[in-house]
Amino acid sequence: MAKARKRERKFWIGIGSSDHVEEAVSRSFCLLSHGTEAALAAMLPGDGLTLFAKRPTDHASELVERFEAIGVIGPGTAWTRGRDGGVIRRLQARWVGPAEPVHAEALAARLDFVKAPARWRASLARDRKAIGREDFARIAEAMDLPGFAWEVRNDRGLDFAVAAEGQDVPGASPLDRGWGTQDQRSDGGPFRMRRK
Repeated sequence: MAKARKRERKFWIGIGSSDHVEEAVSRSFCLLSHGTEAALAAMLPGDGLTLFAKRPTDHASELVERFEAIGVIGPGTAWTRGRDGGVIRRLQARWVGPAEPVHAEALAARLDFVKAPARWRASLARDRKAIGREDFARIAEAMDLPGFAWEVRNDRGLDFAVAAEGQDVPGASPLDRGWGTQDQRSDGGPFRMRRK
C-alpha cells in the first residue's frame, strides 16, 4: 500500500546546466544542489520538479536560460559517482516527455513567483526554488505538455512513483502507475511519459 503523504505536495525548480539536465533525464534521477542533504530532505516522492538550465555546462560563458525537463520525484535513492570521484546520493525521478525546452524570459510575465518580469533572472538565482502548483502547470504547458499540466492542476497521476517501481497500489489506474498514453492498458491519461 502507498505511504500517506505527511505534507501537501510541493513543486520545485532545480537550477543547473544543460549537461546535468541531460544526465538526469537519461539516468532517471534528479541532480539538485550537488546532492546536498538539505535539498534532498526537502523533497518527497510525488513532488513535482522542473529543471532549469542557466548554461550549457557549469563553466560555459554563454547562457541558455531555459526549462529543459519536467517530472515527478520518485520513491527511491540512487548512489552515483561525482565528478570528483566521491559518492553522491540522488533522488529517483520520472521525467515527462518529450518536453519542448522553453526560454524562461518568454514565461516570466505569466509566472507568479517572478515578482518583476523585467528582472526575472533574480527569481532563478538559487540552485533550487519552491514554486506554486499553477506556476508548475504553466511551465508544463509551455513545454508542450498540456495533459501533464492538467494532471498537475487536478492533482491526478502524480503519486504513481511507488507503483511505477513494480508494486501494485490498490485502486491505482494505469495513469497513476506512470504508463500514460504509451501503454495499451492506459485509461486514456493524456500525458506522455519517458519509460526506462
